[in-house]
Amino acid sequence: NANVDTPAVLRPALLCVRRLLLALPPRAPDAAKLWRWLLAFTAHSHPKVRQRGQAACAEVLEEAAAAAEEEDDPAGGAHARRSTLSRAAAAFASERMAAPSLQEVQPVLHVLHFLHTAARHLAAADTATLAASVLALPKLGHPLLSRSAVALLKAAAEGDGDGRALPPPVLAAVIDSLLHTVASAPAAAQTG
Repeated sequence: NANVDTPAVLRPALLCVRRLLLALPPRAPDAAKLWRWLLAFTAHSHPKVRQRGQAACAEVLEEAAAAAEEEDDPAGGAHARRSTLSRAAAAFASERMAAPSLQEVQPVLHVLHFLHTAARHLAAADTATLAASVLALPKLGHPLLSRSAVALLKAAAEGDGDGRALPPPVLAAVIDSLLHTVASAPAAAQTG
């Protein structure tokens, strides 16, 4: 435990946790706790640990989504696992993006980076929830945060990668919100 925050210890531990999560039964009591622990590494301060954490989380979501698509029974274990993992990942990301101050931009950028990879594996309802959280970011007026948020929304709207595009009602909300943000921006900011 003395070396628990050492990157050399964390990187292989993240891969082990990823394997363990996929091996646990879908409704195992410790699975949710373990998943939240793994999600925390998507915004870790050490770049290599963060990279492995983001990759491990995205792989867990991808494998859970693939298993759910192959399963015939919508009430089966694979669907339950995907739903639980997706809901927890969306809640985690939404919490991290909730009204950050300008001093807290870096962790939000890390979460947005993770979502570029992982969002296509989330359930549709969770993607819609995340879109609402991401839409609040450009209103803060931070250029890098705004650019990253809009890039994520664009990728989600197009169904980038092998994911599905956002549903039409969510796309309409995204467009309305972005147009409102642009219209309410000060004239000086638009010309500069």
